[in-house]
Amino acid sequence: MIHKLTSEIKVYISFPMHRAGIEIWVQAITATCGINFNYKDGEIIEVEVPDDKISNDLKPFLELPRLFANFFIKGIVEYANNEGIKTKDQNLIEGQLIATNLHLKDMQEFSTKLLDFVTHKK
Repeated sequence: MIHKLTSEIKVYISFPMHRAGIEIWVQAITATCGINFNYKDGEIIEVEVPDDKISNDLKPFLELPRLFANFFIKGIVEYANNEGIKTKDQNLIEGQLIATNLHLKDMQEFSTKLLDFVTHKK
């Protein structure tokens, strides 16, 4: 069960040099602690930690060989794109692009009016 006071869930992906695969860590951040999630025997296990750091004593949520990891991550990204799930960075970039386009449109209208004014004044 995910902690009721969870304010954010973070996913960390690491590529340990001593392994031929990746580790995926899932952690909930609450007001008072971090909760690392592990998956064992078909069940999700919550392990509370005093801060939001990944502890070396804990096991990752999921371990995959690199070959499978590429397909797994690609599948997650495709799913997110199909469902309209976006990261904070994607939303920020999208907002900046919209603002830039609106600014360009405003500047285009302003320059058109200014050009009309200058050319009709003569």
